[in-house]
Amino acid sequence: MLLGVFDGLPGLEEAFQAVYPKTGVQRCVVHKVRSTLSRVQIHFRDTLSILHYTKFLTVPEKEMRYMNKEEFVKLLHQSIIKENRNFYRDIFNNTDINEVTDPYWKEALMFYSELSDKNKEILFKIIEQVEVDAVSNILGVLDGVVSIGEEDIEFKVTINDNNEPINGDLQDLFLEYDEENR
Repeated sequence: MLLGVFDGLPGLEEAFQAVYPKTGVQRCVVHKVRSTLSRVQIHFRDTLSILHYTKFLTVPEKEMRYMNKEEFVKLLHQSIIKENRNFYRDIFNNTDINEVTDPYWKEALMFYSELSDKNKEILFKIIEQVEVDAVSNILGVLDGVVSIGEEDIEFKVTINDNNEPINGDLQDLFLEYDEENR
């Protein structure tokens, strides 16, 4: 493994480097973009193609240009749900608690070590469901069916040079894909 990419959650980088000490780490580009967009005035946000930055995902740009919303949802599910599931399993099962100094991560590993094998599987299912719910809610916001605060914000989600919006039913497509692929 050459690189670990993280969202800034305390303890994850340290836990990752405990398992993969020679691997580089960096902050997730999507999280950096979201952080930047949060500083943009609200009346300018709807003119931005929020997910223009999906070119940073692992799909070649040539393929992204022609990606439809079903393929986008599948990529989201693979990148967030499936890859995180494998990451959390690996990090919980292979981190030596004695080498961890972060108190939050140490406490999480201690909790995990006290679980039965059956309860460990239940924990991973809970983590996966929380991730599905989080992605679903974000897609609901982008679709305009879930509100954030009292602002009436409309998003136009496009992929690269294609100005045709893909949002409107991303949340439903994502949940359908998740149901079919669990």
